[in-house]
Amino acid sequence: MYILSLLLVISIHSPIALANINLTMGIVHYPPRSDQGPPPHGFTIDLVNEIFKQSKFSPKYTVVNWARSQVSVANGSIDLALYMKGVSASKISDQLDIGKPIFRSRLCVFYNKSKFPENITFNRMSDFSGKYMGNLNGSGLEAFFKNNGLKVVNTSTLSSLFKMLSLGRLDLANADDVSGIHAIFSLGNDASTRIGMLDKPISVTDIFLAIGKHRADHQIIRKQIEQGMAKILKNGAYKRLLDRLYMGLKYDESIIPYDSYQIEK
Repeated sequence: MYILSLLLVISIHSPIALANINLTMGIVHYPPRSDQGPPPHGFTIDLVNEIFKQSKFSPKYTVVNWARSQVSVANGSIDLALYMKGVSASKISDQLDIGKPIFRSRLCVFYNKSKFPENITFNRMSDFSGKYMGNLNGSGLEAFFKNNGLKVVNTSTLSSLFKMLSLGRLDLANADDVSGIHAIFSLGNDASTRIGMLDKPISVTDIFLAIGKHRADHQIIRKQIEQGMAKILKNGAYKRLLDRLYMGLKYDESIIPYDSYQIEK
């Protein structure tokens, strides 16, 4: 009996015992951060693969709807999903184990250069009152823009959003910085002469990996993931992934969560 109990303790707490654990992560089709493929690819998948490699986990990905992804984690349909505090399903947050952030997202304003002065700035969103703002369906931001006096035009894809902005059918559009940059490049080399991005973001949001508390080992998994994150922040693998995501362009390094892991840059 003692030997069986000892083996049980080892199987729960030993990193070796966790080496062959398969975890299913729900991803949202949102290039370039995550693309359903096949096979699934993009920054989020590359990052999680790197974390899992360091933690000796085996990742498996399935495409989910963003609005339902955290609920699917809570009810055990999947093991992991991205989570944003204040944006994700807060009603079930007590059923999720949410550790330290794995990246930060800068929500930015893009604009048609022909409609604004060269050195455009803004202090508050209401500075753009009366302008047409392009917005992705399901972003949850429509009410925010309308409350600040903007006229909101919803689209289903980033490519259509930025095509309308490039053609001058929109004054403004919102997207996280890197997704917007990729959307501009996809329109062709001259699109960057027509579309600009404001330096000041609308918001900067921490993104987490949420683990379902239905798993008896959720705390162990979270700690292993955080250890994997700390390793790739230290060895430079994290920054190499970001450099590739931003296509070698300069970016604000405050999006790298060094501070959350108490790591010097």
